[in-house]
Amino acid sequence: MTAFGAALESAVALLRRLDRSRAGVRQARELVAGWSAAHPDLNAELVTDLRPGSPVVDYDLLLDHPDGGTVALTSPPDDGVPWLIDHSTHWAANQLVSVDGGHLSLPEAMVLVRSLGRHDEIVELCLVRAAVAADPEPLSDAELQEAADDFRRARGLHDRAAMLAWLEAMGLTPESFQDYIEEYGKRRRFRRRKEAELAPGWLAQNPATVELALATWVITHSPTPVALPEPAEQPVWELPEPLRSGDRVGPVRYGDGWLTGEVRTRRPAPDGDERALRQAGQLAYAAWLAERRTRADVRWHWW
Repeated sequence: MTAFGAALESAVALLRRLDRSRAGVRQARELVAGWSAAHPDLNAELVTDLRPGSPVVDYDLLLDHPDGGTVALTSPPDDGVPWLIDHSTHWAANQLVSVDGGHLSLPEAMVLVRSLGRHDEIVELCLVRAAVAADPEPLSDAELQEAADDFRRARGLHDRAAMLAWLEAMGLTPESFQDYIEEYGKRRRFRRRKEAELAPGWLAQNPATVELALATWVITHSPTPVALPEPAEQPVWELPEPLRSGDRVGPVRYGDGWLTGEVRTRRPAPDGDERALRQAGQLAYAAWLAERRTRADVRWHWW
């Protein structure tokens, strides 16, 4: 038997004696690390799969082949049921994530995948869905139409043909889309009400985030100093990010160019300024949602 063949035989024996409980994962990794130290040329790597909602752990062992490439060894349980079939019967097989006990299914996630991608965005969506589910107030016809129009505009679905093509691509019927839009509209309403509720407190505690600034700036293709145009007063949140907390910047890297700018004066937004209240509400809502996310019980079933 070749040296590599003997190593494979030893690796299979190693896999078969690993503890397949979650509590045994650390010991399994230690055993593989010891085995790998005795076979340094194989660059052994243990791949651990923690089954969702199950105490059972599956292992693969990846080894470098002497002639190039990678050999993957696996040792399935004695029942011989393939991994995909075994998982398909699990309660979470059709769920992407559970947040505070509320579930987001894989079909629902497919509708959202083009607008949501980051883990935190998906968790926040689940938190808002849970809040909306507790609201028995139906949408008015005007709210429903506004939600549908907003959804279509955001995705560039400006005519019937584009809308029908999108439904087909998503595997949705007009009826299921109607159900989705109703929830989408309730989420929009919840956000607006929450922003209005939180805005005054945010404005009182964080007045600098909604100031008005007399500012001027330019963005150039090189860091060569340039003359600044006349300043104009505008909300601080509409300034380039480096200027929001500074009085003079640049030239500094900003996107694909160089930013040079100056804030001459700052002043609080006038009492009752609608733009300032709207911005305060948006900032407060984002902070509230981020805080809720840190406290949520999040369990990913697929990723």
